[in-house]
Amino acid sequence: MNDPASFGLDLPSVRLELTTSLDECLATVIQAAECRRPMVVASTRAMDSRQGRVVARAVVALPHARFHQVRPHPDMGLAAEGARVGRAAGADGIVVIGGGSAIDLAKGIAMAMQGISLPALARAVQPGNPAAPPLVPVIAIPTTLSGAEAIPRTGLIDAEGHKRILRHPQIAARSIILDPVGNLGTPPSVMLPSGMNALAHCLEALYSRRRDPVSSALALAALPRLHGGLTAILKSDDQAARAQALTGAFLAGRAIINARTGLHHATCHVLGARGVSHGVANAILLPHALRFNARVSAGLLDSAAAVLELKTEGDSPRVLAQAVDRLREAAGLPGQLRAVGIGRDQLGAIAAQVLQEPGMAFNPGPALAQGDVVAFLESCY
Repeated sequence: MNDPASFGLDLPSVRLELTTSLDECLATVIQAAECRRPMVVASTRAMDSRQGRVVARAVVALPHARFHQVRPHPDMGLAAEGARVGRAAGADGIVVIGGGSAIDLAKGIAMAMQGISLPALARAVQPGNPAAPPLVPVIAIPTTLSGAEAIPRTGLIDAEGHKRILRHPQIAARSIILDPVGNLGTPPSVMLPSGMNALAHCLEALYSRRRDPVSSALALAALPRLHGGLTAILKSDDQAARAQALTGAFLAGRAIINARTGLHHATCHVLGARGVSHGVANAILLPHALRFNARVSAGLLDSAAAVLELKTEGDSPRVLAQAVDRLREAAGLPGQLRAVGIGRDQLGAIAAQVLQEPGMAFNPGPALAQGDVVAFLESCY
């Protein structure tokens, strides 16, 4: 056992539904949430999907608003714009359908509907400050494996172009509906990169400085579901594979509520502000992060290799990195930063930004200097 000597735990309450009948389930969830004037947050493409049509039917008889301006890496201005639409409609809840960007935007809108600027609200709800104004509930139908719906944080780009992580005890979706039938409409080319993000949630949770036995148990429950589901999606995609992967992503998201992520996700956040897809960034960085942290994480990852039935040969990080690389290659995802338009001359500036990320405090081992992070980025290049 590698449990810490002491730990604290805060898991937001959530209603989770895995269903094969989204129509009936969503109607029940909206009613249970006492949501009488919902606001729908979804891209126009999402609304044209099978799941989007179900959402449209569920709200058609209710006074409701819609906000379709969903885009990758949403910013605070977009969340504020959505909040103005929600407040004007008197929205008392948000129904969001989409991946991590849509769900992060919906959570940001819920915060911004307080009428306080997002930076000011973020300062008001920092740990140790009890001021946390109540938020309208979010009902999420995730279409990818980002796990954003499960996490009481949201990532939005600020006016300076930096990705800010905003926290609120009520910001995680209050109700989450996993719909594997409708999820078959999300192509594998979208599911696989987001699955790399979920795998990273598990592995970083296991070696985080903030790890705890509950977070580790969640991560270890998620790993075989994610790996098995992603492998099945690549080979013989079906409802069972989608259910397995969606369940794993939820568990992985819950794992990092308290355990928190380190160097890997800190770098993903910085790359995201530079336009790199979060899923693709995870696919590129994760094997390299496992190798980079190997010296300080080896014993902490033995359990991960065990649940995936990998022969470690005394080197769990290396074997796990190889397994992630095999999955990445099978999915046709890039493995180097140069493949996504990052120049070598940018690495120093990226490293400086990575060191400013709050998540760096949770990376295992001694604190890293800029040269260490540059070396990590060189290994990814």
